[in-house]
Amino acid sequence: MFRSPAFFTFAAYGSLRAFPLDPSAFGDCLYCRGLLTASVLARLSMAVYRNVKWGEPCTRAIISDAHGFVHITLSLPRPCEIDAGQYVLLCVPRVSLLSFAQSHPFVVASWAEVGQNSIELIIQPRRGFTGKLLRHCRRQGGQSVQRRAFITGPHGTNVAVNDYRTVLLVASGPGVIAMLPYLRKVIHGYYYRKGCTRRVHLIWMIQQIELVAAAQPFLNEFLDDDTLGESYVSFARTPG
Repeated sequence: MFRSPAFFTFAAYGSLRAFPLDPSAFGDCLYCRGLLTASVLARLSMAVYRNVKWGEPCTRAIISDAHGFVHITLSLPRPCEIDAGQYVLLCVPRVSLLSFAQSHPFVVASWAEVGQNSIELIIQPRRGFTGKLLRHCRRQGGQSVQRRAFITGPHGTNVAVNDYRTVLLVASGPGVIAMLPYLRKVIHGYYYRKGCTRRVHLIWMIQQIELVAAAQPFLNEFLDDDTLGESYVSFARTPG
C-alpha cells in the first residue's frame, strides 16, 4: 500500500541502491528488486487508472467547512466501486508546501450499489494535514475550494450486515461517519429485497453539536429513503 505519491520515487531509488557487496547474493537481490519494481509499476498503473481518464478532468476535491468539520466531495474521472466500511488514501498537493508527498486514509461516508463518480468524506480536523485542510478552506472566506486531488483505493473490508435480521450500529462522535455507508446499504437492501435485515438501530453518543450539523444532511437523506413509511430505522441520542 502506498502512503503517498512520493513513495514511488523512494521505492525506485531504493531498488537501484539495494545491490549487495557479496556477489553470491546478487541473484537473490536482483529477484527481490524485480518483485519490488513489478509491484511499484502495478500500483502506479492502478493509481493512474483511478485518477486519470482521457478526455475527462482528473480527480478533483471540493473542500468546504461544515460547521468546523471538513467536508470533501471527490469528483472522479471514472466510477469507483466502494463498499461500506472501506477507505481511500487522499493526497491534495496544494494544501501545503509538502502535502504533495503525503496521503492520508479517510473512510468514505457515501455508498452506492454501483460505481460512484462522486464520493463524500467528512473529516474531523486535528493537527497536521486535516487541520491544514480546514485552514486552507477558511482562508478563502469560508467558501468551497476546488483543488486537484490524488486517491488510491478503495482499501479495507466490509461486514455483511445484510445477512442479519436486526442490525445494531453503535458509534461515538466522528465514528458515526463509518456507520453511514452501512446504514445506506441496509436501507437499500431492505427495499430491493437484497438482504434479510428488517430492523436497524443507530446509537450515536454525541459530545459535539457541530458534528451533528455536519452529519445532518446524510442522516436526513437516509430518513427520506424510508418511503414505505415503516419506520424500521430508529435513532437515539444520549443526553448531555
